[in-house]
Amino acid sequence: MMFNHRRQSRDSAVTERVLALAREYGGTLYVSEYSSPLFDGADGVRIVHVDGMPTADDGIFFAEDIDISGYTDDIETLYLFRWGRRYPADVTLPFDPQKLMTLSSTCEFSGTSHEKITLEVYVR
Repeated sequence: MMFNHRRQSRDSAVTERVLALAREYGGTLYVSEYSSPLFDGADGVRIVHVDGMPTADDGIFFAEDIDISGYTDDIETLYLFRWGRRYPADVTLPFDPQKLMTLSSTCEFSGTSHEKITLEVYVR
């Protein structure tokens, strides 16, 4: 999710996709202070602290720079964006979604910085 205290990508096509998902699920996108510049000026974006993680009925939570391992059991749907290549990382997803959840769909699209981005949707 991150390497050396920096995000791995700032692809605007991913940002737009995340905002569209938030509109589908309650209209609110919860982000950390670090992630908030990605969504600057967008409606329905709220900055939260880790201890303020929302419930599923509240919208969606964008996680890139925080430890969500304490919330693994609370995640009902996971939207995982994968780039067409591997990047070095020192902050990663704290669980393997293929072991805890069911892959319900995948979608490939072109990004602004990557030719191929895959969105995987996992559900409980």
